[in-house]
Amino acid sequence: MNHAKAALVGLSTLLGATPIAFGMIRATATRGRDLRYLAVAIATLVAATVVMESGRASIHFRRALVTLTAFVVATLLGGVVARLFGVRMAPVMWMVVASFALCATASRLLGGRPK
Repeated sequence: MNHAKAALVGLSTLLGATPIAFGMIRATATRGRDLRYLAVAIATLVAATVVMESGRASIHFRRALVTLTAFVVATLLGGVVARLFGVRMAPVMWMVVASFALCATASRLLGGRPK
């Protein structure tokens, strides 16, 4: 593996792990009583992965469309999971969910296998 590919894989892993790490820190800090961040992180990562893998394409425009779709789906699913955990639909909640979805989508985009 060349250095550029290794750097992309490392960055992809870091981006994908960041929301999970935040969720685990929150769960640890609350002694397992608050798993909302962890649930939202997992939901956004799963949603982004499913959309990106089902819509993989080598055409630049289509790849951009699939990536945007993955971000939107991951954000919406993250919002649904947050709501199921009792989080109010506030702007701060959407910022957290969108940040997690952005990390998950970027991770999948950078770590995706070229066609």
